[in-house]
Amino acid sequence: MINVVITRPLKSAEKSARLATELGLEPIIFPMIKVSLLPSLSWPEELSFYDYIVFTSTNAVYFFDEIIKSLNISVPQIIKIAAVGDGTSKVLTNLGYNNIFVPSSHTSLDLGKQLPKHGENKVLYPALEGGPQTLENILRKRDFQVHRFNIYRSARVRCNDSDWKNLKNQNPDMISFFSPRTVEAFMASRPEFFFGCTLMYAALGNSTNSALQNYESPGNILDVSSTPGILFKGIKKYYDKKIKTPA
Repeated sequence: MINVVITRPLKSAEKSARLATELGLEPIIFPMIKVSLLPSLSWPEELSFYDYIVFTSTNAVYFFDEIIKSLNISVPQIIKIAAVGDGTSKVLTNLGYNNIFVPSSHTSLDLGKQLPKHGENKVLYPALEGGPQTLENILRKRDFQVHRFNIYRSARVRCNDSDWKNLKNQNPDMISFFSPRTVEAFMASRPEFFFGCTLMYAALGNSTNSALQNYESPGNILDVSSTPGILFKGIKKYYDKKIKTPA
């Protein structure tokens, strides 16, 4: 059995674990960050004021959906939806959104560069508090009017030596990362005794892969994946091939 560590927040990790299990992998849930809805949110203009709602993470999608359901409002069909990648797009599709724009390369940079002009180019951007400003900066240079709507926050999960020893004792084969923040939290927190482990890493998305390469050799990183499902299939394929062609 291939032991795969899932470092994303608990709610998302549990969903990813089910995907991994279906493929015959053994998931080890080890959240490195936790996310929560910001309190006392000030709701922006009427949604009909905007031409686009743009999402750069699945967490933003989940929290945005939670907010509009609690307020008993819906997104007008005339508003176009954009997502940074296939994983975020799939979550939106499952929630009933259609005709979602996704850039050719799954980064905020390319989303900003490739988002088609529409209407008066007014964009609502539900986002992480303190998160990168890459997308909004590029869109503003292209004369989009961007309202960044911070709806959630993230914080590192504090793991003690006992947590790390327990993880090491489960003999992980692969550590999977789903955002640059999970990479940074894992690498900054892992104790010295964990450095001796021989591990492979898998990254979801280009920005996560770039963050991982700040710490690990590209030879230890599985090819970038666009959705959790594709990521786990890639892990399964990698180890199936390794078993068939031993060193």
